[in-house]
Amino acid sequence: METVSPVPAGIKLEIGLWVATGKLWVKGLVLNGIVTRINPSFGVRLKFDNMEAPERETLRQFLRFVENITKSYQSQQGYLAQMKR
Repeated sequence: METVSPVPAGIKLEIGLWVATGKLWVKGLVLNGIVTRINPSFGVRLKFDNMEAPERETLRQFLRFVENITKSYQSQQGYLAQMKR
């Protein structure tokens, strides 16, 4: 997840994602601190918590969409390029 400021490990978050059917609220736990820093943002790893099957499937579809859209993103300075290092 990309944030404007660093988020300490162990912090619980609730994230609202706009998906085709409306807004999906997911709860997560920050697994570790900053995994990449690209001004002006930071990237942290999340573990999603206690989701019902329909919510989990909606999140999977959302993440698949993001993955497909960003596959062509080749910038060495980009967030996804930094995550692969």
